[in-house]
Amino acid sequence: MTKKVTVSLPDDVGAALEGLPAGQRSARVVLALRRLDESDQVRALLQQSGFPLFPVDPVGAHQRAGGTAVGDDAYQAAVARVAELTGTTAEELATRLADGKQVAA
Repeated sequence: MTKKVTVSLPDDVGAALEGLPAGQRSARVVLALRRLDESDQVRALLQQSGFPLFPVDPVGAHQRAGGTAVGDDAYQAAVARVAELTGTTAEELATRLADGKQVAA
């Protein structure tokens, strides 16, 4: 089932959408909305787990982290906790993250 909607977009976003073949426009919007939903779910899980949340700000996050990458131990701990909260294994979650696949809660 589908629903047709009309939206107003900034010029640059509208131009990017118009630049896609007609058959791919809806798919692109659906993908973007689903990724945003997944991001919101992960942020909610992190918040429930006691992690402090900051506004989505990659530059600021990089500065707050002192310009360093996340260490392996911290990454593995985060993967293990999200896996526990989503009912999967850390290995499966790490594989899906590395492959760029969707991670559903």
